[in-house]
Amino acid sequence: MPVNRKYPLAELLDACAEYQAKKRKMMTLEYILIEGVNDSTEQAAALVKHARRLHAKVNLIPYNTVEGLEWRRPTDLVIDRFAAILHAAKISATVRREKGTTSTPPAGS
Repeated sequence: MPVNRKYPLAELLDACAEYQAKKRKMMTLEYILIEGVNDSTEQAAALVKHARRLHAKVNLIPYNTVEGLEWRRPTDLVIDRFAAILHAAKISATVRREKGTTSTPPAGS
């Protein structure tokens, strides 16, 4: 993401770890799921490691498609698979679901 050029993820995670160590409170990581960008099983496994290190719960937010931008919302199947990986690793995770949103059709439909 462009913001990571200014604020590298590793530095942000280190700052979060330092904060968590001092405050000793559970953190919440908000993670926007974008189809084909960060919704893979490998990304879920990486998020498990970060959440575990930070003693964090995770709020998964499926991307809301915006006309004119190339990013897309993952299908419900992909979202549920991603959340299941976190749950299997004993990471507390919720999926933010909007009222009125319908299931996303598979790519190419």
